[in-house]
Amino acid sequence: MGNDQSSEINDLKSNARQMRSDAREREEALEVWTREQTEAREEREREASEEREREAMEQQLKDDRHKRELEKLANQLKQMDIDRKNKEDIQARAEEIKLRKEKEEEIRIIEERMRKEKEEKIRIREEKERQEKLRAEIEKKRMQNIAELRAEIEKIKPGGSFEFPDDDIKFPKRLNIGLYGATGIGKTSLMNSLKFAVKGELKETHREQAAPDDFEGGHTTRRMAVRVTRYLTFVDNRGIGAEDIVKEGAADELIIQLEGKRSFASE
Repeated sequence: MGNDQSSEINDLKSNARQMRSDAREREEALEVWTREQTEAREEREREASEEREREAMEQQLKDDRHKRELEKLANQLKQMDIDRKNKEDIQARAEEIKLRKEKEEEIRIIEERMRKEKEEKIRIREEKERQEKLRAEIEKKRMQNIAELRAEIEKIKPGGSFEFPDDDIKFPKRLNIGLYGATGIGKTSLMNSLKFAVKGELKETHREQAAPDDFEGGHTTRRMAVRVTRYLTFVDNRGIGAEDIVKEGAADELIIQLEGKRSFASE
């Protein structure tokens, strides 16, 4: 019986040791599990922290990128505003240059027109001076010609200025020179020119439009005597038309005039 009890006690002791050993194993397992759980939790927390940090960094990167984009956009807008202002300034300067060029062109055109007007005035003045000089030279030459003509006319004296082979011809002291010719040939103009050449003045002979029916002619209606020098008197007669040659009495009238039988005032 004693052995049985001792055996039971041993069994109990053995069970108690086994239980203690199991309890230690469970405690150790619990410690390992607790440690593993703690490590796992810490790992999860670390990973969560790293994830938060990563997300924070990514958000920071996004914020920085967004900020840079905003700054870039702001810079672009600022540059666009600067470019717009520069463009407006360039356009304003271009418009100013255009207006200045247009003004300069207007001034150039005005100056060119004034220059041409000045040159034209100078040309007109020079042309006028040339014309006046030419007229003066012509007038001087004309006066010289008139003086020469006057001198030649004054030299003419009946019987003294001409020589004829027939010594029996005797000239009167004064000559009446009749002017005859076709109508409008310049008889009166010649007489007026001679009178002006000698006397230096011109008073034209009387003229009328009406002409007698028996003679065709110009403006001269009466025989006009003009004394040019003390020795010479010119007698202006009506012009002789083609019809006068065949008219009855025309030739007789001319003969009467040439013989000095018709007075100067006769029609």
